[in-house]
Amino acid sequence: MDEYLSRALNIALQDGKVALIDQSKYVLTLDYAMKMLDIHERLQCGIPVIIEGETGVGKTALVEMLSKLWNQSIFLEWSKHKCLFLEFIQEKLEQIKDKNKDYEVHLNA
Repeated sequence: MDEYLSRALNIALQDGKVALIDQSKYVLTLDYAMKMLDIHERLQCGIPVIIEGETGVGKTALVEMLSKLWNQSIFLEWSKHKCLFLEFIQEKLEQIKDKNKDYEVHLNA
C-alpha cells in the first residue's frame, strides 16, 4: 500500500514504508489507502470531492494524513530547488550592493 501511495504522491519510501505514516502512528488499511488514492486522483483531475460518513469513522484523520502527505511532497520538491533559489537571491543582492556602495547587504542562509 505504501508503494502505491508513494508513487501517486511522489514521496520517497524509507525501508519500503512511507515514514510520515509510521511517525504519525496512522494505521493505514487497504480501504483508507484506496480512499486516499481516489481523493488524490479526483483532485488532480479537478473533480469535486465530498467525504461523508458516520461520526467517528475517521474522515478527519484521513484528510489530515493526506494533507500531511501532500505537504511533504511539496516540501521535498521545494527542497530540491531551494539552493538554486537562494543562490539566485544572493546574486541579485550582490548586484544591488555593487550598484549601491553606500548600502550593506547581509544574507543569512
